[in-house]
Amino acid sequence: MLLQSLLRPVLTPLMRGMFDAPIASSAAWSPLALWPDGIATPGMWISPRDLTSQWADYTGTTPVATPGTVADSANPVGLALDIRAGATVLTDPGNHMLQSTSAARPLLSARVNLLQYTEDFTNGYWLNSGTTVTLNYGTAPDGSQTSQRLVFSGADKYLLKLSILPSPQQSAASIYVKGPVGETLLLENNISQGSNLITLTGGWQRFSRNYAAGDAFLIGTYAGSTARDVEVWHPQFQLGLTATDYQPILTDGSSYSSTGFPIAQKYDGVDDGMATAAFAAGTLIDGMDCLIPVRRDSAASCVAGLYNGVADATKFFGMAESASGSGCVGSGAGTPTVWVDNTQLTGGTAVTRGTLHTALTVGDWHILEFRNLDLSTWTLPDSGFTQATFSPALEATSCCTPAPPAPKTRTPRDSGWPTTTE
Repeated sequence: MLLQSLLRPVLTPLMRGMFDAPIASSAAWSPLALWPDGIATPGMWISPRDLTSQWADYTGTTPVATPGTVADSANPVGLALDIRAGATVLTDPGNHMLQSTSAARPLLSARVNLLQYTEDFTNGYWLNSGTTVTLNYGTAPDGSQTSQRLVFSGADKYLLKLSILPSPQQSAASIYVKGPVGETLLLENNISQGSNLITLTGGWQRFSRNYAAGDAFLIGTYAGSTARDVEVWHPQFQLGLTATDYQPILTDGSSYSSTGFPIAQKYDGVDDGMATAAFAAGTLIDGMDCLIPVRRDSAASCVAGLYNGVADATKFFGMAESASGSGCVGSGAGTPTVWVDNTQLTGGTAVTRGTLHTALTVGDWHILEFRNLDLSTWTLPDSGFTQATFSPALEATSCCTPAPPAPKTRTPRDSGWPTTTE
């Protein structure tokens, strides 16, 4: 999350520094330039990808683990340092965010593929009906001997995983398949649909099935499928409607590779949250911008930005709620314009919660911006959800900085951001 004041420098290099690999032309620029007077410039920069700034406990004595080296459930964030002035410990100056209650801490996660045992269809994790599986059968698309052969004994046979999510969400199932030209096979992410036949081409092809309410992975011979003998590779089930790069989950999900996947703080939608220590009104100012790469994991109402303590009903920004005509920014946060993925939302300085809800599609990463906030009366910024009414699971990277004067282009990676984190 970036929160900065109206000393706004060019933010195009900021996005380059966040989302792209370093290149010579931008190597000299640093996001720290957004705070020209260091800690004296109002704002905050919270960066989950900077693992040295994230701590498992709120006192900053136990470092977090690299996501995927331990189970996500064992990787809480109790302290996130504000790194705009180079803080390395809690006592360094900055608007650090912390959570003293262990059960209410977000988790550090880079998990994309929500399946388990993705390269072993013989594992008991998978429900198998009439399907013979041969591991490491043939040559996969990457040239390795790692394809899995599936031989279905007849019609209405399958490999299946149910209840991947607590409740159906916007999601996508994908897998590489090779089989005889023209034969068909069923691929579904919701078993009540059961009609998405894919047509094989004779060579390797990645197929995807997305649906607004998916919670399962099914490949089989329902709905008149004609294929009986195929090779498959790299199954994936993920939130959002777009199948992104495959993430191998070789065991029960307690370990996985996080390389190339976004690292984020994952909030549970029940009681997870983080807050700064209280500070005097005027520490933040009138004329600030906030930029937050964010992913909603549920369509439930939420604050996808910040709020000034649970009891202060007017000081919030980023409320997303289906079909609501109320403002997404409270009266205690000024009248900013709201942008998602570099597009200004309709409504000018009075964007509704329903408009923001529609723009922040569930399961997809977005760049959420608020330009020209008035935070001059704020004293205790919070993130996360400590009220049931603000309760989707949500993942966010956080960086707060002072706001820039003339709007500059913010451009996610063309390949589908974020392939790196921030």
